[in-house]
Amino acid sequence: MRKTFVCVIGTTLLLAGCAQAPTEQLTATEQAIQQARTMEAETYAANHYQEAFDAINAARAEITAQDEAWFFSRDYGKAVELLTQAEQAADTAETTAQTNKEQARMEAEAALAQAESALAAAEQALQNAPAGKGTRAEIEALRADLAAAVTSLTEARQSFESSHYFEANTRLSAVIAKAQSISSEVEQAVAKTRRTRS
Repeated sequence: MRKTFVCVIGTTLLLAGCAQAPTEQLTATEQAIQQARTMEAETYAANHYQEAFDAINAARAEITAQDEAWFFSRDYGKAVELLTQAEQAADTAETTAQTNKEQARMEAEAALAQAESALAAAEQALQNAPAGKGTRAEIEALRADLAAAVTSLTEARQSFESSHYFEANTRLSAVIAKAQSISSEVEQAVAKTRRTRS
């Protein structure tokens, strides 16, 4: 009788242990996701961050469902698996974000130098451009385009200095394209003037 009673108590304790919500693991996972967010994983490791975010939300829903179930039928095993998955994804998001952010910084730094060079070339081309009757309006329009590109470069530099490297790269790509277009159009205007004179 005593052995049977001990077995019943042991089984009850085992079931009680399985019925405990993984609150500590949930807290640890939330901290891991917050750390990834601090490293800007939402921007620089979006897929991994979203995986972690989805998994922890699914774990929370599973914990709630088990909390509402009859005590002896509760099983938080699936929630534990989801939390483990979320924490691993958060850790991956954090390290990936660090790597990708540094890569984006280097790309933006190179693009910044390229944009400055392209704008300088466009400005020089405009200074040497013919301002004759047939090209005056075109050249003035290109000067306005150059001024707008210079403003865009300032905005791109601000994005870079604020560590918004993806944004800086997007702005710089537009600046480079515009500067190169200006230089090309100046060349066409020069060629047009030469044909007219000849």
